[in-house]
Amino acid sequence: MPSARDERLATLRARAEGLLRAGAGGALAWARAERVYGLARHLARQEEADRFIVGAAALLYQLPDEEGDAELGRLEGAAEVALAVRETIVAARGDLAPGASLESRVLRDALALDQLGATGIAGALLDGVVPGEGWHERLDPFALMRGLEPARYPLDRIYARLVELPQQMGTPMARGLAARRAGIMLFFLESLRDEFAPALPDALLPEGDWLVPREGEAS
Repeated sequence: MPSARDERLATLRARAEGLLRAGAGGALAWARAERVYGLARHLARQEEADRFIVGAAALLYQLPDEEGDAELGRLEGAAEVALAVRETIVAARGDLAPGASLESRVLRDALALDQLGATGIAGALLDGVVPGEGWHERLDPFALMRGLEPARYPLDRIYARLVELPQQMGTPMARGLAARRAGIMLFFLESLRDEFAPALPDALLPEGDWLVPREGEAS
């Protein structure tokens, strides 16, 4: 039988879905919130964090502060629980302090993991292309001789996420998941390089084994 907490969370989930689907992000915003919610609850279970606080924070994370605060006000229960949810959201949005709560670290990890792996690749492409641009830079698609421009090119977004996010994980479970998801992205980039080689013969491309560690290099 569902607990009172489970029932409150189910009600909040339904309301968050309605608000996110009706907002600017539409179905994509809700899809991301649903993925992060499920992943955050999974991590919370493994790390023994408070699953209600983590779940509520994951559902409300993308909402404007006014809407999120209104939803928190509708939650039945102790005021300190609503405060903990709010603090988790605020902490996960910024740079985590050394003493950040376990719940905020779990939420931050879930948000980062959603930008890695197959979902990270799809998200980078779905984030859109700058009008007049392609989804990768034409002559140097892998940024060998230029700086990354993630705001301009979806392929650069994938690179930027792969470089930055795996090192930011704050919980052991998330570090293991990040390593596996990074491997998926590396395989995608290697496959993309192989496909570009005959299709873009004048483009600057890495060597064919560019992602394979050489003898004497750290793996």
